[in-house]
Amino acid sequence: MNSIRSELSELIVGVYRSRDSIPAGLFCIFRTLFFAAVGAGAAEFLTSIFPEFSWTFRSLAIFWIGTRMRALGNMMHECSHGTFVGNASANSHFGHLLAALDLSSFSDYARQHTTHHAYLGDPERDLDLRDRFFLLNRGRKWGSVASLFLLALSTVPVWILMLRPVFWASKAPRWSNYTRVFVLCAVALGLFYS
Repeated sequence: MNSIRSELSELIVGVYRSRDSIPAGLFCIFRTLFFAAVGAGAAEFLTSIFPEFSWTFRSLAIFWIGTRMRALGNMMHECSHGTFVGNASANSHFGHLLAALDLSSFSDYARQHTTHHAYLGDPERDLDLRDRFFLLNRGRKWGSVASLFLLALSTVPVWILMLRPVFWASKAPRWSNYTRVFVLCAVALGLFYS
């Protein structure tokens, strides 16, 4: 029994440590998704046992899932640089998969991020900076910016406009768009049945 366990452990560690390995990339992605799901499940389980602390557990779950989404975003960043796995084509495929999970467009992200490195800090040519700080680039005063953020906190449609989710990416492979639709349907079903 110990030999089977040690062989399996060596196999998993070997795949995980090999940065050029496509299975290692899949392992990283699915491990991150698994831990996000475990955090959500644990919060719901604890909520069923201690309903008076449901907001606490669910708030912690939201924070935990957010950290895992950030990890997926870091992986997409590495894909845009071509360094997530050793194969350039696999980096592109992984990038499109991660963008589908994030409801974004990998092609647009990679283009914006390239300008970010080429024109770091330039308010006009650094597309990454320009898109993130669109409120401040128009010469607005802090008071008007703060009022927009307060409005955004109270209104979901404004958040959707600021986050700009991509429901169908024109430059993405068809399978990536189908994955994006699947994610949206899963979220809708989850909201409906919760």
